[in-house]
Amino acid sequence: MNEDFGFKINEPFYIRSKMPMRRCIETNGSNAYLNTLEREKKSQHWVFDERTKTIKSVQYEGKSFSMTGNNLVITTTSARWFQLFRYQGSNIVNERGKVMDISGNKDALNQNIHMWKKHNGLN
Repeated sequence: MNEDFGFKINEPFYIRSKMPMRRCIETNGSNAYLNTLEREKKSQHWVFDERTKTIKSVQYEGKSFSMTGNNLVITTTSARWFQLFRYQGSNIVNERGKVMDISGNKDALNQNIHMWKKHNGLN
């Protein structure tokens, strides 16, 4: 178990919304967005890399979550501050204290994910 995340290192997991449809985060190799959970889709699988302290894509090897402006994107792993995350409470938080959030508070397919100040909403 990892103290930062509370799950096994390098074991694939999904990141699901607390909103009613319980959609999960998916990537096309560059963007992060909401989609219906499909357990066989590698583009919805993530692992926490203990060495780099990043959340890596299973499908796109060598790529991790990154924050660009307020957008959550997928870029080549560099382990710089904009790629470092921890699990705190029920939020995934970056080094600047921003949490993963659904853009526009819309529980819709292909809705973008961004980084925002924590506000305790379902999104």
